[in-house]
Amino acid sequence: MDVDSNPDNVNDDLFLADNDINGNGKQGGDEDDHDKAELIVDPFDLALFKTLGMNQSPLVEAGDKVTFTIHVSNQGCHRCRNIQITDYVPANMTYVQADNPLWSLISGNPTRTLTGVVLLPGESTSADIILTVNAPLAANTVITNWAEISAATDADGNAQVDIDSNPDANNDDLFLVDNDVTGNGKTGGDEDDHDPASVTVQPFDLALYKQLANGQSDQVNPGDDVTFTITVVNQGAITADNIEIVDYVPAGMTFDLAKNAGWAASGANFVTTLPNPILPGNSASVNVVLTVNNPLAANTSLVNWAEIAAATDGDGNAQVDIDSNPDESNDDLFLVDDDITGNGKQGGDEDDHDQATVVVQPFDLALFKNLANGQSYMVEPGDDVTFTITVVNQGAITATDIEITDYIPSNMTFATGNHVDWSAAAGKATRTILALWLQVNQLRSTLSSMSTAR
Repeated sequence: MDVDSNPDNVNDDLFLADNDINGNGKQGGDEDDHDKAELIVDPFDLALFKTLGMNQSPLVEAGDKVTFTIHVSNQGCHRCRNIQITDYVPANMTYVQADNPLWSLISGNPTRTLTGVVLLPGESTSADIILTVNAPLAANTVITNWAEISAATDADGNAQVDIDSNPDANNDDLFLVDNDVTGNGKTGGDEDDHDPASVTVQPFDLALYKQLANGQSDQVNPGDDVTFTITVVNQGAITADNIEIVDYVPAGMTFDLAKNAGWAASGANFVTTLPNPILPGNSASVNVVLTVNNPLAANTSLVNWAEIAAATDGDGNAQVDIDSNPDESNDDLFLVDDDITGNGKQGGDEDDHDQATVVVQPFDLALFKNLANGQSYMVEPGDDVTFTITVVNQGAITATDIEITDYIPSNMTFATGNHVDWSAAAGKATRTILALWLQVNQLRSTLSSMSTAR
C-alpha cells in the first residue's frame, strides 16, 4: 500500500501543483501519483480581402469585363492547402466560364480551389475573377461583388477550425470594414474571411438640339426646300456609337429620300444613323431636307421635331441614358427650345428631343383699274377706250404667271387688233404676264386693255 496516494484508474484525485511529487493525498494534499501536462493547438487562421484587379478602373460601362483580385493571407501557425474560394456574383453582373478557366460553378456560385498552393504562416496568395457588367444598366449604379473562403485544410489535408471566422459558401457574414483582416467574426466582429469590392457604372448621356441650317430662312414659300440641322452632343463619360436619329415630318411638309442621302423610312417617320462614334464632350451634326407642300395657307407654322431613337457605347453595348428615354415616339415633354440641360426622368425637358419651326409667307395680290392717262370718261359710239389695270403684290412672296381677266361689258366690244397680248372669248379678255416676276410691293402699271364703245 502506497504511503501517501491511492493508485487507481479513476481521474478524480486532488490536484494542487503541477509536477509536485511531495504531496500526501492521504492527508489532504496533492496526490503525488497523479499529474497532468498541457499542450496548445497552434491556431489555424486564414483571412481574405478583395480588391479591383491591377489597372481596373472603379468606373465601368455596361458590357465591360471587370477584373477582381481576391487575396488570401495565412495569419495562423499552420501550413495551409486546399484553400477554396467562393465568389458571389451580384445581380448586375454575369459570370462567363470562358473568361475564368480555373473556376467552376458549385451550387450556382463560381468556386476555385487554389490547387498546388501550400500557404506558409505569414504568406499570402491571390486569384483573379472576371465578371461582365450587364447591359443595359442605369448610370451611377454601384455594383458590389463579394468573395469568401469556403473551405481549407492544413498541409496534411486535415480539416481545421479557423480561429476567428466560419468558412462557408453563404454570403451572410457580418461586414464592418472593407479589407479588414483583423476582425473576429466569432466574437461579433468583422468576419475576416469575407470581403467585397465595388465598381460604379459611368453615366451615358446624349442630348439633341435642332435648328435651321446656316443660311436657311424661317420664312418659307410653298414648294420650298427647307434644311434643318440636327446636332447630337455626348454629355456623358462613355463613348457613344450607333446613334440613330428619327425625324418626325410634320403635316404640310414632305420628305424626299432623293434629297436625303443616308436616311431611310421607318413607318411614318424617317431615320438615319450617325456614321461615327462621339467621344465624351464632343458633338456631331446631320442635315435633313423637307419640302413645303404646295399650295399651303399663308402664315402656317411648320414644326419639325427630331429625337435620338437609340444608341450604344463604343463597344456596341446597349446603354441607359441618364436623363432621357430614346425612342421613336414624338411625345416627350418639351419646355425650352435647344435646351440640352433638362432631365426628362425628373419631369424636366427631355434633352434628346427638339424642334425647329418655319412659317409660310403670305401670298397676296391686289388689282385696281383706271381709265388710261389721257382717256376721257366721255365717249362716243365707236370710240376706242383704253383702261389701265394695275396689279399690286401685297404679300411676302414673289409672284409670276399672273393671269388677268377683263370682263367686257355688253355695250362694248373687245378691240382685237390693238391687243396682241390678250385673247378674248365669251365676253372675257384674258392675259397672262409670263416674263414678269412681280416682287413684293411692286406695281405693274402698264398693263392695259382696250375696248370699243358701241
